[in-house]
Amino acid sequence: MKYFWLLILFCGINTQAQNRNGLSDKNTSVESEKKREAVSVFDFGAKGDGNTDDTPAIQKAINSGRPITFGVGVFLVKSLKLPYSFKGLSIQGAGFNHWTKDAGTVLKAISESPILTAETGCDFVKITGLRFEGNNLSSTGIDGAFGAAFNLENVGFYNFTEFGFKSSQGLCRVRACFFGNNKIGFQMFSDSTFTDSEITGGEVALKIVAGGNRVNNVWLNGATEHSILLQPYDNETNHQNTSLANLYVEDVLGKGIAKDILLIQGSADRRVQQVRISNCFFSHTISTENSNTILRIENADEIIISENNILGQHTYATSKTYTKNFIAANNSNNLKVANNIVKGINMSPIVLLNSFDVSIIGNDFIDCAGRQEDAIIQLVSRGNSLRTFITSNRFIDYRKYSTTYALQTDHDSGFVFQNNFIQYPNSAVVKDFAKKEIKTSNNFR
Repeated sequence: MKYFWLLILFCGINTQAQNRNGLSDKNTSVESEKKREAVSVFDFGAKGDGNTDDTPAIQKAINSGRPITFGVGVFLVKSLKLPYSFKGLSIQGAGFNHWTKDAGTVLKAISESPILTAETGCDFVKITGLRFEGNNLSSTGIDGAFGAAFNLENVGFYNFTEFGFKSSQGLCRVRACFFGNNKIGFQMFSDSTFTDSEITGGEVALKIVAGGNRVNNVWLNGATEHSILLQPYDNETNHQNTSLANLYVEDVLGKGIAKDILLIQGSADRRVQQVRISNCFFSHTISTENSNTILRIENADEIIISENNILGQHTYATSKTYTKNFIAANNSNNLKVANNIVKGINMSPIVLLNSFDVSIIGNDFIDCAGRQEDAIIQLVSRGNSLRTFITSNRFIDYRKYSTTYALQTDHDSGFVFQNNFIQYPNSAVVKDFAKKEIKTSNNFR
């Protein structure tokens, strides 16, 4: 009998423990579900009236550790921090208007600090449907110096004195975003994608400071220094394996000064490597008094430039407004320039200075150069072997008056120039810089 009552007592205790555990699991599940529910910044006292400093209210919403939402309104902010506890969460606005400054959801700066800064370890944050307005006061829209893997979609960045979006950790996904009149529109770090977006104005539209990036279907125009700048972040950061495809890239507007629309610039300590530029349209047609080089390459290797359309000033050029080069390369090797259509470059389309192991294949050079001292391709090796292969290109002058050379070089060997079609009625095929003709074979005139 004693054992019977002990058994009953044990079963009762065990049942109570199971009930407590079940209740605990249920409470944990409810709490977890609650954390996934979004909260509105209005619930924390934000006004969005364009007059109230909403920084404290929005920061409270962020600190709740739950996804946050904004309604329509102009939210004045000084500086917001994304803590580690916000990792993996989201910020959602009601949308924004590219053309109307105060429409939709707008975070408007009222201090010089960045509007939003990710603290260490705050990764994988998704932001959609709002406008960051720098008001020509704030330095940066989003400072991702310590947070990686931002996911931005339908976000605008305007009028920041330093950066629209600054990434220094990488793994970002940026889609359908707009950048306007920021000093640097988007600083892109490693292993990121940037698609279906537009950057206008500012000094540098897109700055890529590390490798492994993919840029596709992006419009870039109206910068004053460079539309695109590829430059290592520092001497410790690799800059390899970047693809630029299906871009529309317009003039750089630095008045009275020669500018490079796309600059690939490594250094003696850290070269840029393995860049592919394909299926892009580059245009220099605006009437601002300046000269543009479409693509300048310095201290870089293994660059592929293929199947692009290039349009220079052509017959609209003046003594102050002209397109200088398509490609100007210095101390860069293993370049492949293939199947591009290059039209209206006013000086030499391709200039290679101390650059070796270059292939120039299957390009059309139409109505380029025009001065007797210019050539379609210039090779300057300063006594070193060129190892340059030039074949199956077409050199066409529909104007019928050019005295331009097809190729000019300071080296009478170390290159192959054959199977090209040359339509320059008054010019020699290949000359050195002393104007002496160099014999080549299998070219058609």
